[in-house]
Amino acid sequence: MSRRIKTIALYIKPYKKIVDVGCDHGYLILEAFENCHIDFAQAIDNKPMPLKVAINNITKEGLSSKVVFTLSDGLTDVWDDVEVAIISGMGGFNIISILEKYTGNNIKRFILQANRNNYDLRKYIVSHNMDIVNEDIIYEDNKYYEIIICEPCECPKVYTNDELRYGPMLLKKRSECFIEKMKEEKKRLLAIDYQSKDIKEKIYRIDEIIENEN
Repeated sequence: MSRRIKTIALYIKPYKKIVDVGCDHGYLILEAFENCHIDFAQAIDNKPMPLKVAINNITKEGLSSKVVFTLSDGLTDVWDDVEVAIISGMGGFNIISILEKYTGNNIKRFILQANRNNYDLRKYIVSHNMDIVNEDIIYEDNKYYEIIICEPCECPKVYTNDELRYGPMLLKKRSECFIEKMKEEKKRLLAIDYQSKDIKEKIYRIDEIIENEN
């Protein structure tokens, strides 16, 4: 099982009923049953072939009686008793479009892993009555993956632009992986031929983050 999947699954607890949107091969659900001791899962995918693969993989492990398989687009057909929704492995704007179509109010936690556009995803989250309660970052297969855990709330926190861009919890935790990502981002910005005011400000801010390294 990939480190990304294992890390995402860590944030399911203490809940027992999940939905995996874009379930692909069903590996996250298998990880959740094995190490998070969940009771129920709904596997959703909008493509028949990945859903068929997930059905085969989960059936082989004798767990098909505890899983509902749904060919659907996002959260439009999510079961009412689901407590945690996991949406991972796609772009931030795709995740936003899925969240926009959700009209229920039973889900207690969303675990989101966008491959890009995390800034826009965080902006959407905090402007739609959700609060960022935790974040994580890992490096795997030459890529950085940011994981955002958010929960519905009546009075979301107000975040600075820096917190939305880099992650409020990631800035606070200052993990080695996060600092390395900041260093790589600085290299990328320095390689741009035309150093606009915006780029210079970003480099300056990244320097501040790196220099405050414990």
